[in-house]
Amino acid sequence: MIPEQLILVVDDDECYRESLKEVLEAGGYAPRIAHSAPAALELASRQTPDLVLLDVAMPGIDGIQLLRYFRSRHVFRQMPVIPSRRGWVGKPCKRRGNSVSST
Repeated sequence: MIPEQLILVVDDDECYRESLKEVLEAGGYAPRIAHSAPAALELASRQTPDLVLLDVAMPGIDGIQLLRYFRSRHVFRQMPVIPSRRGWVGKPCKRRGNSVSST
């Protein structure tokens, strides 16, 4: 049995966070969700993620600053990070019932 891969989703947009969580869970991954850089640091400190999906355009401490912090710490240095600048699908995210669509 393959162990679950821990994926940290960091995005200030609730719709994108929840959408990614649903997709990742459906794919058998173990997503952890953070709405800000400080929340991401707290989660990553508890258990180092196998992958980080990172919104770089967040208010406050942005994704670029968070990425620099991760790279400056030995424990996070080799952790893969995929940055995103305009949301994960590039369009406004709307939730309709239990489904997610991009329009």
